[in-house]
Amino acid sequence: MSKINDLSPAQCRMARAALNMTRDKLSETAQVSARTIGDFESEKRIPIPATRQALRHAFEVRGIDFSAGNSVGITTAFRGITLNPRDIGHGPAIDDENKSQECNS
Repeated sequence: MSKINDLSPAQCRMARAALNMTRDKLSETAQVSARTIGDFESEKRIPIPATRQALRHAFEVRGIDFSAGNSVGITTAFRGITLNPRDIGHGPAIDDENKSQECNS
């Protein structure tokens, strides 16, 4: 996945976290199954390029900028926030179950 217009699992996790977007919402927006997103983010499997492009597009229309050169990080254009993998970590990504638990705490 070295193409400039590609999406890595870390970028997917970071973009979803930056947007506070659940897998279900991303699934609906990008027309990609939530299971595919989960498998991709956990690096169990890499989806075909068209699927990664659909995910990337769903983030870009919401202000995520992946043009950080060779960096794996992302920038949110509307908030001026730059994230890289050490900011997010490699733990579980936000999902509907975890989000609802956090909101109820």
